Amino acid sequence: MSKLQLHVKGISGDTTVINCSDDITVYDLKKLISNDEPYMLRLLCDNTELNDEQFLNQTNIINGGTIYYLIKLSREIEILLEIKRKMNIDLNWSRNIELSEWERIEINNESDSKFKVTKINLYNLELTGEIPKEIGKLTNLQHLILDNNQLTGEIPKEIVKLVNLRYLSLINNQLTGKIPKEIGKLINLQQLYLYNNQLTGEIPKEIGKLINLRTLWLNNNQLTGEIPKEIGKLINLQSLNLGNNQLIGEIPKEIQEMKYFKHFRIKN
Repeated sequence: MSKLQLHVKGISGDTTVINCSDDITVYDLKKLISNDEPYMLRLLCDNTELNDEQFLNQTNIINGGTIYYLIKLSREIEILLEIKRKMNIDLNWSRNIELSEWERIEINNESDSKFKVTKINLYNLELTGEIPKEIGKLTNLQHLILDNNQLTGEIPKEIVKLVNLRYLSLINNQLTGKIPKEIGKLINLQQLYLYNNQLTGEIPKEIGKLINLRTLWLNNNQLTGEIPKEIGKLINLQSLNLGNNQLIGEIPKEIQEMKYFKHFRIKN
């Protein structure tokens, strides 16, 4: 392992000095340059683009040398490719294919937004690891389906940035931790399916802010505490399933008085 001091220049001519070792990857170097969105960078040395998976000691980078970076043009595509990399998604997602032809994705070309993807369905792909926080940057997303995989870790709080989300389904995974209270910001959400995971903690009362919610299934987890009375504020709710958890207390009268249920299950 050798130490490197690198001069990193952008297209505007600004220079940043980076100190690192030569046993890190090119992608690790990108994170030192831009920790928030390293996938948006292209690095060039001697007019040759560097591959993300290469170690620096496998490239023609030298101590005191200069590396140039460019910003990639399509932020949405690069976010999706970063999600693909982190989740080891074996689909045809590629810069060489039109986004409209990507598998398991739907887009809206008529949207004025820079982001066109409205639906991602990664059902039953044997995906492992955590849900990437980058999903929260796909601001035009309306449907997110990650069912029947082996996903672990917590539900990333970044998901609550998807303010246009109408359908969220994460069922049949191995997700742990609490349901983020920030979920109450998804005011356009109509269907929420989190059952058959290992979620813990209390049901956040902020769920009562999801005024458009029609279906709420949180069954078959390890949720504790009392059922929040705020669920009774969900005037459009038609289906509620909280069964097979570790909930205590009585069913709030605010829920008992709801009139439009077609499906109701709370039994532990």
